[in-house]
Amino acid sequence: MIIKVIPHSGIAPAKEVNPMDIQVNDILTMKKQHPCGSKQWQVLRIGMDFRLKCLGCGHEVMLPRSKAEKNIRTVEREGEIVC
Repeated sequence: MIIKVIPHSGIAPAKEVNPMDIQVNDILTMKKQHPCGSKQWQVLRIGMDFRLKCLGCGHEVMLPRSKAEKNIRTVEREGEIVC
């Protein structure tokens, strides 16, 4: 009887994560409001980070994609709610 030993690389297979369908110029409604009182943000840049512009006061922020996606309530594209 022959037993083959297959070496284990020690690396777990990557999880398949489906990022949300966010595009530039989408309007995001977030769970928490900005200090100015607005909950709506316009997407200026997408990638690993999002650059968002507050529609209340015009303040721009960069957020990691994971944190931004976690706090999104609705996505509005061209006047229609996408998700």
